[in-house]
Amino acid sequence: MRYIELPFELHLEVAAYLDNRSLKSLRLACPRTTVSAAAFSALFRIFAIRLGTPRWNTAKLQFLSLLCDNLRETPYQDVPLNPLAAIRTLVLDTRHPYMIKEMDCIGRYLTLQEGLIDLPPYESPAMAARGEITEYQKVIPSPQLDVFVNIIAKVIKELPLLRRIRWRLSSDLPIHIQLGLAAILCPPGIARRYHLDVYIDLDPSYGLQQVDVRKLMESLSDLNSLAVRAMKPGVLARRVQLAKDPIARLIRRSRNLQSIFLDARVYNSMLDPIAEALNGVNTLQHVENGAVELEGMLRLDWARAQNLKKLALIINRARDEEMQAWDEIFSKLLETRHRLEYLRVNAYNDSVKRYLLQDTNFLVALDVECPAESSESLGQDFWTTVVSTHETTLKSLKVSSPVTGVWCWLDYPGNHAKLALSRCRNLEELAICFVDRDCNFLGEMVNSLAVTCPKLSIIDMRFFGGKAFRSSTDYRYLKTDGSSKSLRATAEILDYWKSDNPCLAGRVMQLRYKMAFETMRCEYRFLDNLGGSTPPDVWFDYMLQTWQIFGHSDRDGRQIYRFGRLDDLYAFDDELAEAHFGAPVNYFLHF
Repeated sequence: MRYIELPFELHLEVAAYLDNRSLKSLRLACPRTTVSAAAFSALFRIFAIRLGTPRWNTAKLQFLSLLCDNLRETPYQDVPLNPLAAIRTLVLDTRHPYMIKEMDCIGRYLTLQEGLIDLPPYESPAMAARGEITEYQKVIPSPQLDVFVNIIAKVIKELPLLRRIRWRLSSDLPIHIQLGLAAILCPPGIARRYHLDVYIDLDPSYGLQQVDVRKLMESLSDLNSLAVRAMKPGVLARRVQLAKDPIARLIRRSRNLQSIFLDARVYNSMLDPIAEALNGVNTLQHVENGAVELEGMLRLDWARAQNLKKLALIINRARDEEMQAWDEIFSKLLETRHRLEYLRVNAYNDSVKRYLLQDTNFLVALDVECPAESSESLGQDFWTTVVSTHETTLKSLKVSSPVTGVWCWLDYPGNHAKLALSRCRNLEELAICFVDRDCNFLGEMVNSLAVTCPKLSIIDMRFFGGKAFRSSTDYRYLKTDGSSKSLRATAEILDYWKSDNPCLAGRVMQLRYKMAFETMRCEYRFLDNLGGSTPPDVWFDYMLQTWQIFGHSDRDGRQIYRFGRLDDLYAFDDELAEAHFGAPVNYFLHF
């Protein structure tokens, strides 16, 4: 019996033991067979439908509709060959409802490079750098958006294994489309078979924004995750204050709410109705505050949030009131003895340190930003006591600071970061700086961590230094005494770096640098490595540059390891979230 004639169940068992590269090869080798169907079901679990990219057009929507219709047909030899049959997660990204053409993307990119933009009076150069040029914002016609809503309803109905929907929307999406999609995702009186996560980006500059937000909130219910944030910093928060009560009522209607994010650029503080509603939720596992005012967080009853596993607090360190509230919050957390697994803070100080040293904490992930004014002794104490306390459980560690020195991995005798990380045997992901003045210790760090951290697979490169460290002649690259701190200098080091360290045998280790969309348009880094190509799409959230270790034999038969540059990835925030430490890699089926 030939392999392709085996039962479909056996093909599924074989596919479960293959890596992603083997699964892709298997699909291409056996198209339209049970082998391809089994490989597809193991490879693709996430389906992303996005507005505002060249991938979106009317013809593809019609094809998607036909694809859903095929699910009702009798499958080939009782095997579900339709690619949508294996999808577990649907990403619905409607933040940018615009018609995007590739020529517009290239034209805008080249225009930005050459500085030939003729801006209208109401558009600033900063808006141009971020890509907010109305010349390229052609809204999708309303009839096409109506068709889009109908097809989404069909897609959801015909996904048999759907378990989660992530809906991302913004103020740019017309309110009648928002309400139409909300009615599909939250059908009244019907128990849903999937979890629903909603992420809302608000632009309070719209005159009727507060009315639209209230309508949207009233149409949603039973959310698993809710995030409300501002699209632009510095907006007037009072324009959307009327939405606080609808958000509070939505929280009360979401009996299984597990994650909440509120940006106080939209809501001045954690207002009483919202805080009271959150105090009635016993299922919260993730709380994130992107606020500029933290006092409202004091109204939360931390003792009731016993299921809390993830906490992220971002504050304005320049305000004394914020720091007082900061200290009080961590004092309350210390009293309630929460067992957090993930903590992210942007103001590491003694209050945070005391909380991290309690014996009930066993952190899996820690992300800290250390202010420039923090003392060197505080940094030394972080590595010697805090990291040592969590060294057996810590899988992800990210450290940022506007200054170099004690917070960096440096190949100096007695470097505290180097000594502490050498004991983190379970570390899988690390973000840290490795340069000091005119010295770059990337190669030494890789060789050292390959020995001491056998599970480490991702190193996110951090380059510290504020305005004082930027070159006066070229703002695009961070420099100190030449180009030691620049990304270009690091890329050159990676081109020539090699190692015969036997601990690298069989290792899958990557170096990464993530550049946000706004930064990418202002700072054209690594353009010489793009091969003359231009960024393909307009509405990507970030560009991810990656190097991976590869091994080969030299003339003497020795195994030599080098870093090879992978293709740059222009992608979205949710894609990077799927690729975090410890998670299986799920390929996105884009549409």
